[in-house]
Amino acid sequence: MPTNIVAWLVCFLRSARLVIDWHNLGYTILALRLSSKHPLVYLLRLYEQWFSRLANAHFCVTDLMRRHLTEQYGLENVTTLMDRPPERFSALNESGQSSFLQTLSETRGIDRSNTKILVTSTSYTADEPLQPLLSALLKYSRTENAGLPRILLLITGRGPMQEGYRKLIEQSSFAGKYGDEKCTVKMVWLQPQDYPRLLACADLGISLHTSSSGLDFPMKIVDLYGCGVPVCAIRFAA
Repeated sequence: MPTNIVAWLVCFLRSARLVIDWHNLGYTILALRLSSKHPLVYLLRLYEQWFSRLANAHFCVTDLMRRHLTEQYGLENVTTLMDRPPERFSALNESGQSSFLQTLSETRGIDRSNTKILVTSTSYTADEPLQPLLSALLKYSRTENAGLPRILLLITGRGPMQEGYRKLIEQSSFAGKYGDEKCTVKMVWLQPQDYPRLLACADLGISLHTSSSGLDFPMKIVDLYGCGVPVCAIRFAA
């Protein structure tokens, strides 16, 4: 909250224009931590709605967000600028994929002929639950169809609920050595230059982001598209 006031004050003193780039709503993110009925969440919503009218222009990432800001906040000068992946997010040929996968301990020795790599990136927050995916993999692992491939799920990212999920995975059958189980799950942390290359090696990207507001669009989906990878995502309005 103080950042908004400071930004407006600096712009006022320097005769500058204030532009707000909306990727989500602040009060809905706070509601994940405090609950939607908390007084501070209500105050932040009023503050956000009032303060945003002092800005000269607004950018947002979806048309749904633009309509919300226009109709609910009464804002003008709102422009939708849809995210695009940086240039480093691009497809890898088969040789490039094989070489990169040998550099990671989690994927070294993988047999791509009978194993599919799934990748999901997460910030381990309440609006991005991993439980539905883990439950689906459990059902998949119990399927007796011999023709189905093995699955290696790689989860990247950091966040407040990470340790809870780590313990859950370690206590499940997914934590075994690759090749011992039909489904294996590994939590990985990558260097920035390696993240795009891992995405480019995936057979399927998964987005479990549900959005605290339902108005934004996950950047991870855009990155996967840049790498030429299909995405399975939880459906919500945006």
